[in-house]
Amino acid sequence: MAGQTIKCMACGRSLPLPSSETASPDVPQDALHARYRAALDAFKDRPRDLDGILELAEAAEALGQKSEAFLYYERLYQLEPGRAGIVTRLRACAITPDQVKKAAACVEYAPTFSHTLDDVFTYPFRGVGILLMVMGGIMFIVLSTVLRFTVPAYAGGYATYIVAACLAFAVIMGYLSSFFLSVLHTTATGADEVPQWPDITDVPAMVFDLLKFTLAHVASFLPAALVIIGMILWLVDVAAASSYGEGEAALGRMAIIVWICLPPIILLGLMGLCYLPMALLANCIFGFPLSCFNPAFIVRSIWATRGDYLICLLAYLVLYVVDTVVSFIAGLNDLVFFASVIPASIFTMYATVVQMRLLGQFYRYNQGRLGWVMDGSRVDRGRKSDADGATGDRATT
Repeated sequence: MAGQTIKCMACGRSLPLPSSETASPDVPQDALHARYRAALDAFKDRPRDLDGILELAEAAEALGQKSEAFLYYERLYQLEPGRAGIVTRLRACAITPDQVKKAAACVEYAPTFSHTLDDVFTYPFRGVGILLMVMGGIMFIVLSTVLRFTVPAYAGGYATYIVAACLAFAVIMGYLSSFFLSVLHTTATGADEVPQWPDITDVPAMVFDLLKFTLAHVASFLPAALVIIGMILWLVDVAAASSYGEGEAALGRMAIIVWICLPPIILLGLMGLCYLPMALLANCIFGFPLSCFNPAFIVRSIWATRGDYLICLLAYLVLYVVDTVVSFIAGLNDLVFFASVIPASIFTMYATVVQMRLLGQFYRYNQGRLGWVMDGSRVDRGRKSDADGATGDRATT
């Protein structure tokens, strides 16, 4: 078989067919080649099957083709970074200088997604993270102030203020959206430090990122919103049809309508909360703001990762609810508005960064099950805006 080559499915290059001179002497060569061929055929059919990739890597290593085995072990490391012993195997099969360099940069990750939760909640305090939290909190303070005076300005007919407020809201939210997605993407690619602020001149990217956030929420809560709109129209119709003197009867009919519509509204709202994290993750990973409007795909992805997704969802919703309550309380008292909105805004910044870190870690540990391919342009932008972004060592838990 000397001189024959075979196409490597991990990198697309032509590699020499494993020879008996470099193979393990303890196993018959025919058996080793048969195992390798079977593993390669299985890999062609299921290129993201984790156990299949491991079998192919081990088969190549048994035949003495460590350079090829390294490619498959590297692929497995990308799809399941917490697999036990994967870094040791990578380093053992590193032959070329480039492979040795890559293997040296690999770190031992926590074995499962649930082991990363401590890391998720402390992540915003690393490096310049505290400064970024304060700066982001200031942006949220500006947003809160602008929104607080928008309704009185609208009632007073101050059209110029309304236009300026909408413009300020879009710019700040677009910029924050780009930063939050940078947190998600750098986490998904293995970085452990908070990224730098994105390029403020990249307006198309900010608009696109804002759409990803906004449409993920729209897709999640659209069914509940449609029921609410239908209920309101129904109530208006009943009120308009009621004649003078039927006040109590009309109120009774309207109460019945509310009780009929309330259960589906609550149910659809809860379903929207469960749908939201995966919808947002899909928009971010695929780089397309309409990815969330594919409920069959989103639900299938949730089911494929149901164990880790339940953990991710609970942590995400706790932050979501606490942030909502804190922001609501901060806006109640006019006398202490500015005193209360400052810590509330900083907490909003912290909670959102933690949520993005959470989704990034979830994708990092479940990309093999999801079978998703990350939007490359987003990764390239993240690397460009954060050239010094560290892929620091993370202690295993």
